[in-house]
Amino acid sequence: SNHISNEINEIKVAFRDWTGTLDGRQKKILNKYDLVYEKGENHSSMYKKNAKGRPITVPKTPSDWRTGRNLTSELIEYIERNHG
Repeated sequence: SNHISNEINEIKVAFRDWTGTLDGRQKKILNKYDLVYEKGENHSSMYKKNAKGRPITVPKTPSDWRTGRNLTSELIEYIERNHG
């Protein structure tokens, strides 16, 4: 539906340039989808409480430009799987 594609776009725009630290826009999206961001020593993770499947592993330091794009598609899949 169109509603979903707007939301996907919002996630894409926010997480495309992942720097390894959450910014305000990204925090808003995590809150909106009830996701928890947990900082670890080598990497962090994002997950929804009581979610199906493993958390999303988030690199602390993006190795290259693909990191944000990979994270984005993983996040979208995760949200779709655990939403509604």
